Amino acid sequence: MTELHALHSDRDRRRKARYPLRLKLTFSAVTPPICLGDGETLLISSKELLFTTNESFAIGQCLQVSMDWPALLENRIPLRLVVSGQVLQSGDGQATMTIDKYQFRIRGIEPSAATASQDVAIEA
Repeated sequence: MTELHALHSDRDRRRKARYPLRLKLTFSAVTPPICLGDGETLLISSKELLFTTNESFAIGQCLQVSMDWPALLENRIPLRLVVSGQVLQSGDGQATMTIDKYQFRIRGIEPSAATASQDVAIEA
């Protein structure tokens, strides 16, 4: 990529609306070095995610990030947003990644302890 093309791509990237959104997240690196961790979103756009992390990633490293989405499907079904992409920047407790693919998934609802104990029956 030429320097001019890189500069043009950076300008296009920065034109996208970025939204300050604080959500807890988990991540996994899908290319070496493999690691797992958690953090918090800082800014999100349709093409990029800036988040906090204690990990240091290699530029270009592929990540999968998952977060509970604040909006409900049909005003009642909790969602999880899963994104995958490549690291653009990493350091100082933050990382920026592209959002190349995304998927909304229905989030599982944890049963309460009382409900769980009623649902489990062990026959002797």
